[in-house]
Parts: sequence; structure tokens; C-alpha cells
Amino acid sequence: MTKKILILEDEKIIGKLYQKKLEKTGFEVLWLETIQETKDEFFKFKPDIVLLDHSIKGEEKSGMVLVSKIRKALPQAMIIMLSNYSDFHLKEKALKKGADEYLVKINNPPAVLAELLKKKFL
Repeated sequence: MTKKILILEDEKIIGKLYQKKLEKTGFEVLWLETIQETKDEFFKFKPDIVLLDHSIKGEEKSGMVLVSKIRKALPQAMIIMLSNYSDFHLKEKALKKGADEYLVKINNPPAVLAELLKKKFL
């Protein structure tokens, strides 16, 4: 059974890169740009893995707010917070809210993340 990944990433170039690389790796991927889209599609798609951007432009809420809601709704899903910030306090906060991982984007480009998830899930 193909593992499903939901990506919430507001940067189109980054979202498309993650989506393309993860699909080539063998995952079914749904990439969304806004929190509203995520609310609408989340339960329909039922992801196994959620890649959650820490900071969403134009949104009053950040991905950080969604972590505990996603954890409650899908306790078995792996939640990976993706961030531009290498900040210990943000990482600690994300993990306390229910994220499984906190990764800095610059250190985990699409190819690296795809390999990490491939080893873990495929």
C-alpha cells in the first residue's frame, strides 16, 4: 500500500520540489498552500505522514498551531515540522505539541527528505 504524504507549504517552488521528489520516490502526495485547504482536504486524504511548514505567509496561525490538532485527529501519522529556523526552542515547542521531527529545510532538501522517508516507510 502506497504511503500518503500531505505537505503544507506556502512557497510554491519548495512545495513543488518536495511533491515531485516524493512522488518519484514512491509516495502519494497532496501538496497544499494554505491552512484553509488543509482543513478542507485533511480528512479526505488521511495522510500517513504530514510535512508541516512552520511559518505560513498570510495566515494568522502557523503550522505550529496545527501540530496538536493533527496529532489528535491522526495519532498514528508521522508529523514532521519543516522550518527555516534552526532554533532549539522552536524545535522543543514543536516536539512538545506532538511533532515527531523538526527539520531545518536548508539541511533537508527534497532529495534528503525523500531518502529519509523512503528508508523509514518504503
